[in-house]
Amino acid sequence: MQTHLTKRNLAITGLSLGLLAVLCFSPSLFGARVGEAVSGLGAAEPGLLWIAASAFAGMSLCSALAWWASLRASGSSMPASDAAARYAVGCGVNAIAPAHIGSALRIALFGRVTTGGCWTVSGAAAAVGVTRTVWLAS
Repeated sequence: MQTHLTKRNLAITGLSLGLLAVLCFSPSLFGARVGEAVSGLGAAEPGLLWIAASAFAGMSLCSALAWWASLRASGSSMPASDAAARYAVGCGVNAIAPAHIGSALRIALFGRVTTGGCWTVSGAAAAVGVTRTVWLAS
């Protein structure tokens, strides 16, 4: 399997993480409402925040593994860590971009490594979506 860790990719990753750190340490750059929300975290109970963060991370991991399992069922030999990384990129884009652009990006990223391309990934997305709907409806 080909590695995609080039010097350019590592530089972009470092720059992105640096920008994220600047934004995290100065929430006032996002506006007054975000600054107020961050200042309100001091009154929150730390144990509940850790539980919420763990549940959020667990939900994201389970969603990534659902994608991985559905693509494995279609014959893809992608490792679970690769699926989790591709899913996380889609989540990150969804967090900052409108109109669920991250979902389309996720389909494109998964489509690059599957044998059926975007058609297979779209079927996997439909299967994951139907399963999620059934579980939420019950």
